[in-house]
Amino acid sequence: ETEDGRTLFCLDAELYMKMKRKEDPDFERKVGEWIEDVLGESLEDTSNLWQCLKSGVVLCRLVNTIKPNAIRKYNSKSKLHVLMERENINLYLDACWRMGVAKSDIFITSDLHGRRNMNSVLNNIIALSRTSKKVWSQGKTNGAICCFSC
Repeated sequence: ETEDGRTLFCLDAELYMKMKRKEDPDFERKVGEWIEDVLGESLEDTSNLWQCLKSGVVLCRLVNTIKPNAIRKYNSKSKLHVLMERENINLYLDACWRMGVAKSDIFITSDLHGRRNMNSVLNNIIALSRTSKKVWSQGKTNGAICCFSC
């Protein structure tokens, strides 16, 4: 059984267990802290970044903080339908691509929403942190832009 209560069978269960073994809680926490620094506010739980990011709202806000109006309209209600969450993730990914994040660093929606590959999601955010140095608004360089090896 997964953390969100889903029961997985056969190949899905095997892939989930493989993905869980690859996760690095310290790395995930550091990525969460970077997001908090850029947004200037705390996330619900940086030790469970998937839960914070799966609606796509935090990701859309992150991109808009780095590049204002990169995503003009996204779904921001507190309780979103699954399709709205997936739409937010897609909007975020499109904005990343337009901001110059390499195609190889763009994950697929189910990597995050279905928690299929959080490492891809984290690597995307690292790539965004490197790209954000180039597009960050003037006068807003608060030291949080790139805390990873750039």
